[in-house]
Amino acid sequence: MEKKSVSSIFVVLLVQIIIHGDNNIIIVQSLKSSQIVVQCGKTGNLEYDAKVQYRDLMLQNLPGFIISQRPYTGYLVSSDFYNPVRMQGLVLCPTNIKEQSCKDCVEKSIPHLKTTCPKNNKAVIWAIISNSIYCMVRYANYDMRQKYEDWVWASKDYADFIAPPEANVNIVELSKVVSDNFNKLVKEATRTPNDHLRRFASANSTYGLSSRRFYMAVQCTPEISINDCIKCLNEAKLVAQEKGINKAKMLCLVLSMNCNLKYDHYSETVY
Repeated sequence: MEKKSVSSIFVVLLVQIIIHGDNNIIIVQSLKSSQIVVQCGKTGNLEYDAKVQYRDLMLQNLPGFIISQRPYTGYLVSSDFYNPVRMQGLVLCPTNIKEQSCKDCVEKSIPHLKTTCPKNNKAVIWAIISNSIYCMVRYANYDMRQKYEDWVWASKDYADFIAPPEANVNIVELSKVVSDNFNKLVKEATRTPNDHLRRFASANSTYGLSSRRFYMAVQCTPEISINDCIKCLNEAKLVAQEKGINKAKMLCLVLSMNCNLKYDHYSETVY
């Protein structure tokens, strides 16, 4: 059995901002080690070079599939297993970012995934472009779509990305606004009927005497069961409580194989 791990990393990002009309699309030339979390599976290897080449071909095609997907949902699974290794790829980006931002994140992630896990038969990478743009890329030699897996978790702390607007954070108020929004967002993300490929919900609000701006989002991979989605998000909330709320952090992002949760005080609606 593989051991679940949790990583907490402070991130400072340098980005180049390119303006396209009214939409800001953040483009990075390369990812730093502080912007990624990679986990290689430990259950077996791709024994032959031909299998590695098929894995690499499948990963290479994922960014193009994101742009060609209609409608864009932030979720993508390679259409079929690539013979002879039955390899499948999976991408998850926040539904409310631009498809170009998702594509760029995935493109920059793949070289790190291949370098860190050169012959593993499954692996996952999370890449963080900014406090609002992040993505997950996975591959495995089995069908991942309806399989609930939690062999690795990661939490990101962006305390250094944007200076907090106020030094003093009321943990009680922060905990309450997270809980209030969490319950509503989980219900929205898992409601029936819901767009099957958009198991995502977000909300903006204010809280406290100073009316702090607050943003929160939850997301599950769409093809796991509703019960597994709720289970995953509840565990993500526990991690957020430990890594973010209890430390009075203004931004916390919790990432897993099947869901993610983020709260912050900076995000806009679309990136």
